[in-house]
Amino acid sequence: MSKQLTKIGLAWFGTVGIGAVSVGVLVAACYNPPDKNTQTTTDQDVAAGKCAATPGGFPSPNCDNSDNLCEQTGCTTIPEATCGSTSTCMPLSNNTGKSTIDLRIRKLNVVAPPPLADNIIRSTVLNPNIDLNEPQCTEKGAGSFNWLFRVERTAGTDTGKLETGGAPPSPDPRGKGFCFYNHKAGDIQVNSAKADVTFTGDTFTSGAIEKLNVPIFLRGDVKNVIILPLSDVIIQNVTLSENNNCVGRFDLKALDESCGEDPSVCTKWKTAAALGGYITLEEADKVDVVDLTQSLCVLLTKADGGSDAKGIKRCPRDADNKLNLNDAQKGDYCSNPKGPGGCRDSFWLTATFAASAVTINDGAGVVECNP
Repeated sequence: MSKQLTKIGLAWFGTVGIGAVSVGVLVAACYNPPDKNTQTTTDQDVAAGKCAATPGGFPSPNCDNSDNLCEQTGCTTIPEATCGSTSTCMPLSNNTGKSTIDLRIRKLNVVAPPPLADNIIRSTVLNPNIDLNEPQCTEKGAGSFNWLFRVERTAGTDTGKLETGGAPPSPDPRGKGFCFYNHKAGDIQVNSAKADVTFTGDTFTSGAIEKLNVPIFLRGDVKNVIILPLSDVIIQNVTLSENNNCVGRFDLKALDESCGEDPSVCTKWKTAAALGGYITLEEADKVDVVDLTQSLCVLLTKADGGSDAKGIKRCPRDADNKLNLNDAQKGDYCSNPKGPGGCRDSFWLTATFAASAVTINDGAGVVECNP
């Protein structure tokens, strides 16, 4: 049955592109196989470098759920003049010598919550939509999930500033680059957020970002967007390369002769950073996953309180219009007081990531990057 469901998810993605965000989450809601790519990590796995985190915690920034058997040497057709150095992270721009370091996530390895950490979500939602539409560079995606970071280190100190947020799809990722999304998605205002950072050598960690709404665009349509409504986000243990062009690296030995990847054997992106924050179920119930006619709350909890006037299924509520979830449907984190367990009105989201240099522009002429 698991193989059949995997084929359904992949087939749907091939038909409707990033619309598989919805289908992938739906499949995950029905299917959570007990394999090494889901939240069944044991203490032995953690000791071996596998990815795991308790609510409120962070995984090791370089954890790896693959078998790490990186022995392939067959891919020889990547044009580095176009794609960037395969011995680093195939950067889209060059931060060398710049005081402002601009980066875009190239790999997001969600560790929790389980419905978003499922391997089907990674293979049909995250990877294909973070990947650009650059087949020659081993990326055959939509470039519709763009998470940007701008870092400025204060000269002569161990402090600096971070700006982070999502970006709409770009018609010229390696030229003009991307701009921070600054627009309303339905009733939700989405824009970048800022925080202080502290450096230890070439590694930095941010202070908590009170609110960060991260957009994922469906089928590349800037008017069809899912929001990840994150709170108290911390970007942790981000290690920059010597020239500030990379967080983590690209591993050419993960690719076979057709330049394909089997991420269960060896992943082509090695991460070197972690992030974490929580999603309140109240906010998640305001996020419409239009393609599935469900809210993000329903997708996370599997609770169905019926459809609203727009035909979107919402989480159940009591007579006072408060969420009414049973113990099996509640989250693993509490927003007040903040911490694991407790009131369980939220889910903790944490992930590791790799990133590479990119141009972040001022958004001139881009409606979605102007309020």
